[in-house]
Amino acid sequence: MYTNIPTDIALQAISKYLSANENIIFHHYDSNALIEALQIIFNNNFIQFVRNKELWDSFKQRMQDWHGLNWVFTQPSTTCNFMDMTISITNDKITTTIYEKKQNLYLYIPPHSAHPPSIINGLIFGHILRLHRLCSRNQDIQQKTHDHLNRLIQRGHPISKLIPVFKQAQQRATLLLSQKQTNTPEIPKTSSAKIFLHLPYHPQDPPRSTIQHLWNSTIMNPPCQPPL
Repeated sequence: MYTNIPTDIALQAISKYLSANENIIFHHYDSNALIEALQIIFNNNFIQFVRNKELWDSFKQRMQDWHGLNWVFTQPSTTCNFMDMTISITNDKITTTIYEKKQNLYLYIPPHSAHPPSIINGLIFGHILRLHRLCSRNQDIQQKTHDHLNRLIQRGHPISKLIPVFKQAQQRATLLLSQKQTNTPEIPKTSSAKIFLHLPYHPQDPPRSTIQHLWNSTIMNPPCQPPL
């Protein structure tokens, strides 16, 4: 729900609508139980489930009374894995970190693969930014950054090439997150048209700087000749 909508007013309006249209909308469900579930979600009362066993048992009983459906519940816990995060309640505060499956083999692209060098840079930059966004504690960021570095080393990437990229990624992530509350400056539009040449990558091809130089010197700005 949008944070600018008052929770109590929204719950009253939804509860009134569901109760008035119970016979039309719900043929197999108890509208009161649904309203209670909405109250729990809207008010973030899942913390109360951990501490109040009577509230938890009452909620389970209401769910089991839904027309013979058999619900399987997971016992309340201060930690749970949700998608790619591990969410925990610590000292009445929610903390998050990256969740990684034990079966993950981390089979990253090896250095001898016929991929552009920028692929591994993008992998590192994206992962470091993800750590800074999803991890609440600095020690988790440091530990998982170290794990990511070791996994790439195990795949054959030399540490001498990885360390500078990791340092740049850390600096970039810190800068991006510090600017997230500020307005992004608008990039001025230029009138000059650009042509993009996309070629399949091959390790034995000349570097793109050489291709750009040849393009400019023979097509765009040939010496003593008009551009093509």
